[in-house]
Amino acid sequence: MNPIERVILTRRSVRRFGPEAPTEEAIGQLIGLACAAPSPMNRQDWHFTVVRSTQVRDRIVEAVERRWQALAAQAGGNEAVLSSYAGHFAAFRQAPVSIAVDIKRTATFLEHLLGEAAGRVQGDCLSAGMAVENLLLAAHAMGLGTCVFTGCVAAEAEIGAVLGLGPARRLACLVVIGVPDEDPPVPARRPLDDLLRVIR
Repeated sequence: MNPIERVILTRRSVRRFGPEAPTEEAIGQLIGLACAAPSPMNRQDWHFTVVRSTQVRDRIVEAVERRWQALAAQAGGNEAVLSSYAGHFAAFRQAPVSIAVDIKRTATFLEHLLGEAAGRVQGDCLSAGMAVENLLLAAHAMGLGTCVFTGCVAAEAEIGAVLGLGPARRLACLVVIGVPDEDPPVPARRPLDDLLRVIR
């Protein structure tokens, strides 16, 4: 394998971390590499908020847990499913560093013209995803572990208030980073034939 293939194929989502936090320099380098990702019209509408404070982290976790508990209470026969889903977020508490990734809200005129497709046309969420993938791969190459959380977006308003994101920003995901304290196995992958279609 060439170095790029090796990094891609050996990266894993890590949910258990050692106590040592990545340095400010390392995090800055990762954010710089994330920002080298492509974006529509080179708008680079992503933004990264690095959280090292345990108090702020705990407030985020509590907001997410409250939100999912409230959703579970409204879920009819799906309470157990939603409650267990919320439990996966507990790993967020362990990480020494977390990064909130947010993007600009979709332009109002596009929403008026395109409806629910507006966000996909504007492409900012996709751009954030590409930037996050850069970050994940770069972190793995540096010997750091990462995990991406999107269930937290259910508590977007609450997290936005904690982080002071403002009404013009949308939360895309949270990424946790630290020194791995586990070596997760290779996850099963669906056969390529299930995922690929060629039109000739």
